[in-house]
Amino acid sequence: MKMRFFHVLFAVVLGVGCIGFAAPDKDSAWAAEATNVVVSLNSSKISGPAEVFKLPRVSEAVNVDFFEQCKVGPSKQEIKENKESWFVVNIPIRIHAVGRNTSNEYAPARYVRELGVRATLLVRKPKSKLKDIKDKASREKDAYYILSKEFTIVDVPMKRATKNAAGKEVGEAEVQLGLFVPFSSVYAMLGSFNDSAGLSAGAIAGYAVEATFKGESCREIETKAGKGMRPGETPSSFIFSSKLINEVGTRNWWSSTRNYFETPSADICCISETPYAAFYAPYYPRVKPMYGKPDTGTSGSSSSTSGSGSSTDDSSSSTSSTSTNSAL
Repeated sequence: MKMRFFHVLFAVVLGVGCIGFAAPDKDSAWAAEATNVVVSLNSSKISGPAEVFKLPRVSEAVNVDFFEQCKVGPSKQEIKENKESWFVVNIPIRIHAVGRNTSNEYAPARYVRELGVRATLLVRKPKSKLKDIKDKASREKDAYYILSKEFTIVDVPMKRATKNAAGKEVGEAEVQLGLFVPFSSVYAMLGSFNDSAGLSAGAIAGYAVEATFKGESCREIETKAGKGMRPGETPSSFIFSSKLINEVGTRNWWSSTRNYFETPSADICCISETPYAAFYAPYYPRVKPMYGKPDTGTSGSSSSTSGSGSSTDDSSSSTSSTSTNSAL
């Protein structure tokens, strides 16, 4: 009963935005698949701290004590301390897409077949890691780790959106990218093996998402003149610390070429690399492949955006993506 309640709660909290969409009056009004895609964080889903969940043991997730039948499994000490735990950080994103319908006109797309994503996390260092930093010489950025993960999501179904900022009807999907953090990585960053709390929501200081479609960087979804954003934020990045925002400003802190924050000896994973792939995959966009190391070759790796400032201004988008997403 306890695990059944967990599964219901997990489904309600995560939502299944990528499933179920209202079809238009005529199927011919849809494009079969996207030819133009823009992507941003879903700011309407970001309130309070980041969404971080501690996941149950896999044997609890399936509610079958298989290991006991086989007389193998974790040691009593491991079971007692629960050190095989995983955590998941959910990043909400929005996708707008159009394609060519049977009349060769631009129309809302039913599916985005493949989308490359590069998701980046900022994790606040524990106080024990900050003792060696001299107050006068330190900056707020020295108090954080940065981690990134690249993977490809596929066959994302779209619902019909009202209209985008340009007044055009587009297909829209609201989904979450799950970044899974094993306890070994939590230990590497926090430095305390006996910390029962593990990775808390307060430890996530920010996140950012870059997307690529058919090998080219996606533009961000346009908004009205920075509506709802604080200084230093962009449609594809969010920082929970006001102090850090003031220091980072409009820099693209998530760029792999900037090295603005320290990179720890820790890994984060997409769902296909975890023991939970067979159980929680329906709550997230499907990763290519569904099981195993993610494939980032088809859609292309997310390239770093040059320059600074919010990408609501077209000038901050890469040159190559302008033609690809001109319809949006």
